[in-house]
Amino acid sequence: MPVGGVATYVLALSVVLGLGAVALAADIYARLRIAHRLGVLETYGVVLGVAVLAGALVIGPKEVLGLPSNAAAWLLGPPAGLVAGLAVRRVDRTLLRVISRRVSTGGMRTSANSYSRAPVQVSISPAAQLLGGTIRREPGLHRTRSLDRTMRQRPFRLPSVIAIAVVEELYYRGVLLRVALHTESAPVAAALVIATVLTFALSHVTFGWNHVVAKAPLGIAAVALTLTTGSVAAAVVAHIYFNLSVWRDTRSPRREPGLFMMRVSGTLS
Repeated sequence: MPVGGVATYVLALSVVLGLGAVALAADIYARLRIAHRLGVLETYGVVLGVAVLAGALVIGPKEVLGLPSNAAAWLLGPPAGLVAGLAVRRVDRTLLRVISRRVSTGGMRTSANSYSRAPVQVSISPAAQLLGGTIRREPGLHRTRSLDRTMRQRPFRLPSVIAIAVVEELYYRGVLLRVALHTESAPVAAALVIATVLTFALSHVTFGWNHVVAKAPLGIAAVALTLTTGSVAAAVVAHIYFNLSVWRDTRSPRREPGLFMMRVSGTLS
């Protein structure tokens, strides 16, 4: 991997641009009308795509994409990615359900569909508001229903959902992971690999800390698939399945527990 001179600056640009892609995309979307034609999700994909291209200029496209290590990896990689995506999505749902239940009940057991008439205050993350559109200022559960309506009016586009899965894998497992593996010190390389997983999970913090916890298993699985097969292909398959499942569930918000970061206060029974 080339080090020094312009290559170092381009690689640094790739890393910084990718790590700040969410915030930068939101700012571009808010300031430039042309970005509104794409949508904030698509703007994020463009920003992250530029980071991938910058990284590929330094370490090379073959390094970013990777090549399966053997014939078995060629044949078994995609099916393994599909199985991993299915398993990780189930883990994600379980974690979101458990965390959402703990947050909403304060640790008390309650019936999933039973609410008292006590006042309930709900705060929704800025990212969910941005992705879902403008929300009317309504108290309690009415505000949540308003958010559901806006998400139905402006659902994620299916091609965008697939593209985001691809570009995120190319960045986190194609660029960041490859750079980490080029480190000469094994302990440092291991620490950097772990850092790529944490960074991927933290990139979802705008949706709430529950999503940071829930997305860590996907990051771990994607790293494992990439290291095992030598290519990002299996990780891409797993991520695409994961995103398709999320896309399906966001079109029916009741199926996606913890989709929005909610802080609920009041009496639940």
